[in-house]
Amino acid sequence: MTEMEKVSTVFFDLDGTLLPLDEKQFMVEYLARFTQRCITEQLDPGRAQEALMAGVMSMQGEGGRDSNMERFWRTFFSHLSLPYDQELISSFTRFYNEEFREIRHLIEPTPLSAEIVSMLKAKGYDLILATAPMFPRAGTLERMSWIGLEETDFSLITTYEDYSYTKPHVGYYQELFDKTGVQPEEVLMIGNNVREDGAIRDLGSSCLFITDHLINPDDTDLSSESCLTLRELHALCASFPERVKEKRA
Repeated sequence: MTEMEKVSTVFFDLDGTLLPLDEKQFMVEYLARFTQRCITEQLDPGRAQEALMAGVMSMQGEGGRDSNMERFWRTFFSHLSLPYDQELISSFTRFYNEEFREIRHLIEPTPLSAEIVSMLKAKGYDLILATAPMFPRAGTLERMSWIGLEETDFSLITTYEDYSYTKPHVGYYQELFDKTGVQPEEVLMIGNNVREDGAIRDLGSSCLFITDHLINPDDTDLSSESCLTLRELHALCASFPERVKEKRA
């Protein structure tokens, strides 16, 4: 188990970790709602889905200069042979507060995530929502709301507007270290994807895997890794040392 005495900051993944979600099922439902919006905007749904996936792949590339948002939309419009259209971008941003909300039915409500966040925050840890920055802020805040989390629960939330890399590229984690000033050895990453969340270990951070919706695409041997269910993490958090500064009389 991680030596928590060294940890000042906890990076949390969202989908499949704090948010109990089957990502394959989520993508099926997401594409169905995305198709609805495409029809509304008079886009060919099949070609738009291809453009969507091309945009996702562009965000998963090397990055390093433009934001993920810029790369996504540049690729999306290019794939459709359309000019860059800010009005259409605004429409798809509104989508996350409209059709996208229907996906909430996939989520089995749990108080555990909000309680874990509240507990660690009260103990004085700096909490970062280190979710893959492939969604706009509106889409990330919407998913957070499904489990009772708010923007103010975290000192930083990673979304596609502000990051140039995504998981599992170590450049994403380096961007986080640069923005927060925290040292890698002070960070505990809590996630469910062994490849994507585990990549932070290459920079010197520790990692704990949540197994409720574990993703292990490389069949990595986890026998020596820290692996817990979300409920087990909730119970363990009570034993984490306090980081709250002592109040002066």
